[in-house]
Amino acid sequence: NNNIFIRSVEGYGISIDSNSADQINKIYGNRFLNNSRQAIKFSSDSYNSIIYNNYFNNTVPINTSSGGLNYFNTTESAGLSIISGIVIGENYYANSSGTGYSQTCIDANTDGLCDNPVNITDMTECIGCSGYNVDELPLRAPTPVTNCTIIDTPGKYILTNSSNIDAKLDDVKA
Repeated sequence: NNNIFIRSVEGYGISIDSNSADQINKIYGNRFLNNSRQAIKFSSDSYNSIIYNNYFNNTVPINTSSGGLNYFNTTESAGLSIISGIVIGENYYANSSGTGYSQTCIDANTDGLCDNPVNITDMTECIGCSGYNVDELPLRAPTPVTNCTIIDTPGKYILTNSSNIDAKLDDVKA
């Protein structure tokens, strides 16, 4: 928790070699940046790790090709996410070209979570999938605020076209 793995030894942020079915590894609250291979490498006999609320900025975030059955899910809850959002969901997937899943997924209701899960094996959207090696609630990159107006006069205002805005307009003072 709260670790940063940048260009780590042998190109992997973390390598999980093996664990028994009743042993659970939890990997959360970390940043994996620019690892030349993968952020996390799982061996074929690694099971039941729980990976959530991590920031991945790597060309290949996770290596599941050698096998292993792991969870990329936690229960959605209020709290500060790894990308400073207001909900803790799963993980944030980025890359330097701006085409990571979290950078391009759709978040129609602007809740900070991608509308569809991502298959960790090939980092593609998978509608309706769940279970091992699927991130069911990937975090979405925040939408930048544009076209703001400063309200400096007391009064009643109607907020239109909002997207999860947390503001108190009653606090405006003359």
